[in-house]
Amino acid sequence: MDIKEIEELLIQLESKIAFQDATIEELNQVVTQQQIEISRLKRP
Repeated sequence: MDIKEIEELLIQLESKIAFQDATIEELNQVVTQQQIEISRLKRP
């Protein structure tokens, strides 16, 4: 494996990680909103 192939793999990995980070952040926002809604619904 030469340096060019390694660089290409690194770019692919960075892209995947960036996508996963964005997905995790989006899921976190959804869970947070759901928890707020659950707390609101539990109030008498």
